[in-house]
Amino acid sequence: MKKLRLLFLSLIIIGSISFKVFAQVSGDYGSKATGNWGTDGTNWLIFGSLADWSDATQATLVPGNGNNVWIRNGHTVTMEASSKRGKNLTIVSGGKLLTSASGNSLTLNGDLTIDGTCGSLTAAPTVQFAASGTISGSGTFYFSKIRPTTNTNVKVTVNMNVTGVGSGSFINCNSLNNFTLEVSATKTLTLPLGGYFGVSSASALNDPSPGENFTINVYGTINTPCGTGGGINLANATGFLSTLNVYNGGIVNTGRLSAIATGLADANAINININNGGTINLTTATAPISEDMTKATMNIQGAFNPGVAGTMSSVTLGKVIVNNGTGVTFNDPTTLAGLVILTSGNITFNNTLSGGSATSYIVFDAAGNGSVALNVPAGTSLLSLPVGTAAY
Repeated sequence: MKKLRLLFLSLIIIGSISFKVFAQVSGDYGSKATGNWGTDGTNWLIFGSLADWSDATQATLVPGNGNNVWIRNGHTVTMEASSKRGKNLTIVSGGKLLTSASGNSLTLNGDLTIDGTCGSLTAAPTVQFAASGTISGSGTFYFSKIRPTTNTNVKVTVNMNVTGVGSGSFINCNSLNNFTLEVSATKTLTLPLGGYFGVSSASALNDPSPGENFTINVYGTINTPCGTGGGINLANATGFLSTLNVYNGGIVNTGRLSAIATGLADANAINININNGGTINLTTATAPISEDMTKATMNIQGAFNPGVAGTMSSVTLGKVIVNNGTGVTFNDPTTLAGLVILTSGNITFNNTLSGGSATSYIVFDAAGNGSVALNVPAGTSLLSLPVGTAAY
């Protein structure tokens, strides 16, 4: 029994070592030396069987959609143009994949593993996914854009710290339906000023036509300041759904959280769910802006922090459900465009509150939980507090 156990453990160890050393398989592409990605096989080798690539053969073509690609230690491969392709791409420690111009595209049919470096602070690639894939590794990743290239329920999981480069940096649906972007626990995705999440392919401020189902799942952290056209805009066209899910441990720091675009947002098309342990912080690195969430349904079980006074010029709320112990405080002028339902916790307004009507007011759940407070600013002679029932 002991001999069998030792043999079994030995096989496990050998198998593990073999897996790590011989990760490449016959037919994989590997960089031959430092140089351009190119349009033929000049700078590429085809893997044989030896881990050091000593029995590799010269490639005649560049990698295609079905080829795994390896950027090897000590090599810097430059994307001198767009339309580079591969299946799974691995940049090993000591390897670099750069681009001669921001936005040059790389399309993958699998995972992107970065233990070396991909992109730079001055020029970063657009990484496109033709199938679901994971971005992971211990290296450094600078990107211009992340987006799908098919309508086949593409999900991209970000499982490393990544940074967008340039004011035109964004993550969107690329006019393709059913795209999900997920940030894993403990990982951070950062966009620069002017960078944005959105359904459309122009900017966070533009119309979302023709509309796509777009989901953002946050278990880690998203940082996206505002700037011109920046932030998060979940506006969608009628018949499509935008969803922002912030899960336990997830944090969204954004300079804009908007859910409206001219004439095209559907009242039931946007859901913002802050789960227990999740947090959305509204911040601004530029002049205060107006947060318009008229078309959104916001379910607040975690923390929603609209910011200190002056963070926003105004806040417009659609349907809001407050169901947490700490409540929500609005420090800037707030307008109700839908129902605010208090299930648990408090909602406090430290500035003007307007918009009360037969369809927009504050209501408690059937058990009468929660409370509401309206703190009247100095010098204000009259404020309304729209609290009622379905009959108002």
